[in-house]
Amino acid sequence: MRRKKTLRVASAKTANGQPIPVLQEEWEGGFTLLLPAPRKQGERFLLAVTDEGDFLFSDFLRGCDYPYLTNQWYPRHGFLQPSTYELSFRHRNRGQVAAQGLPAGTRPAKDNGDDKITGWRMTTPIQMATFGWRRNTT
Repeated sequence: MRRKKTLRVASAKTANGQPIPVLQEEWEGGFTLLLPAPRKQGERFLLAVTDEGDFLFSDFLRGCDYPYLTNQWYPRHGFLQPSTYELSFRHRNRGQVAAQGLPAGTRPAKDNGDDKITGWRMTTPIQMATFGWRRNTT
């Protein structure tokens, strides 16, 4: 199956600007970089990867909602200090919510049978969290 609306790698380069060859099949969501030299296990290095595509506005995400901007709502402790999160979302039964981390359960809302509460838990500290919501059509 060929993915027409997905992010594709346009280019990759090392921290000093040396181009890195990229392998990415038309059907593939991932990619492979052919590094200029072997790296030692645990060695840290920087790469710059430029992507292109318009998957956010494709039919694939029709019916999905997510914050376009995260500078006003997202939970944080200080200025982008890595933190763990426990997020709870109240939403309609006919929808699903996804966030970073592991699902922490879904339960009915006590005061409204049309709503439910979905939890997500991130145990590895991250700098910020976001979420997405999808309306079920069935």
